Amino acid sequence: MIAPLRRLTQYNERGQTALLFALLIPVLFALVGLVVDGGIIFVRYRLGRIAIDGAAYAAATALDRKEFIESGEGQTYSAGSQEVKLDAAEAESLARQYAQGNGKKALQVTAVIVDETHVTVYGYVISPTVFMRIFGKGNFRIPISAQAELKYGIEEEGQ
Repeated sequence: MIAPLRRLTQYNERGQTALLFALLIPVLFALVGLVVDGGIIFVRYRLGRIAIDGAAYAAATALDRKEFIESGEGQTYSAGSQEVKLDAAEAESLARQYAQGNGKKALQVTAVIVDETHVTVYGYVISPTVFMRIFGKGNFRIPISAQAELKYGIEEEGQ
């Protein structure tokens, strides 16, 4: 009597591993996709972030030379003076050139905001996906921004 029951349970357990395997394959595939695509997105973000930081710093060097010379700052240095200003047109041009040259075509600059002593550069990076296309997500648009301040001269002893 026990032998026929043993045979019956053996036949009923067949295929359970295959069923679990079939159910877990899409989950494992999605996790691998998240890891791979997440890594690609992070690398693209970091490269875009480095390029946009550099663009902001490059724009912050666009000293308004005419204002600098007319204010007398070209001849003498005054630590407390706020006469030095940015040339807005040159700063925007420098920011866009730097971003285009160093963004490896992945960085798009959307706006460059220049006031008298600060520059803010806004943009985004488009990162393509590899595995997530299966789930309908072909690209990720990652917004990034950077800010820099105009600095010139020696402000502290030892510089």
